[in-house]
This record gives sequence, C-alpha cells and structure tokens, in this order.
Amino acid sequence: GSLLISGMYADSIFQGLLVMSETRFLQTFPDQSGFRYFLIDTPVAKEKAVSDLLESRLSGFGFDADRVADRLADFLSVQNTYLSTFQTLGGLGLLLGTLGLATVMLRNVLERQGEIALLQGVGFRRWQLTSLLLWETASLLLWGLVSGTLSALSAMTPHLLGTGSDVPWVSGSLTLIAIFAIGMLASWAAIRAID
Repeated sequence: GSLLISGMYADSIFQGLLVMSETRFLQTFPDQSGFRYFLIDTPVAKEKAVSDLLESRLSGFGFDADRVADRLADFLSVQNTYLSTFQTLGGLGLLLGTLGLATVMLRNVLERQGEIALLQGVGFRRWQLTSLLLWETASLLLWGLVSGTLSALSAMTPHLLGTGSDVPWVSGSLTLIAIFAIGMLASWAAIRAID
C-alpha cells in the first residue's frame, strides 16, 4: 500500500517519529507488531515511582521511561548546539568582513589622494573634504546594511511565519550599529592618515 505523510510535529516529542492509527499501521506494515512508545500521564509527585516500577517490571522487554520534558530538552540541546556552532562561524565571518571593510575604506581614501589634492587646490577646506568623504562612506554603509538586512529577512520570512520563532532584534540591531560604526571609524582613520 501507499503511505501519505500529511503533517509534521515540529517542536514536540513526536518529531522524527511516524504517528498513525493502528489500523492503517497494520495495513501498511503487516510484518511489524507491538508498540514502541507509550505515553503515560502521571502526576508530577509520582513520576519517579511510576518510572522505577515500569523499568523494573518490564526490564526484560527493554522498557525505558523518560520524562517528556527531558526528551524535549534533548531535542532542543541538539538544535541549540547547531545554532551555537553557526553563530560562532557567523561571528568569525563577521569579524573577517569587518576587517575587510576597514581595509577597503582605507584603500579607497588612499587611492583618491590625487582627487582629494585637486579638491583642496580649488578651495575645499579640510573639514569639508572630511565631511564629504564621511557622508559618502555613511551612505554606502547604510545602503549595504539595509539591503542585506532586507534580503536576510525576506529569506527568513517563511520560517518566521511557520514556527513563530523569536528573532533577536536587539542583538541584531547592535551588530548592525557596530558594523556601521567600525566602517565610519575606518574611513575617518584613513582620512586622518592622508595629512
């Protein structure tokens, strides 16, 4: 017979398991018998006693009792391990990107020394040139940060709408502000370097 998957149990104790009625199960898998999971509703005060009783009496059948909260915590710990790994890699990428940004800003100003000297020759003052270059850097940084943020949010929209995930708005905003500040500082340092 055929088997149609009609849904998934995300963020539950059933994730990664196939859940179906016994009748359909026996039709689809006639060679399988018995049950592998039992859900037992027990008062919190009696959980330990019930768990010990079932494991001791049914040890010959390989019975192993787990609390639902512990099982969910195990699932989340695996997920959190992946997330922390990707956050670490993302942080390293961000650090390298920020250093690259500072280098590009410095090189941009240093390569434009002739242009800057010409502007000074026609009467632009030092503070006017500094202001002009900083505004140019700020507009480029803002355009890049806004377009990158909008792209990331559009890519994440299905996930955010599907699971109701909590977006780290504060830390994300602080990261964007830090990138902007580093870019501006690098540009300012480059401008100061061409005295």
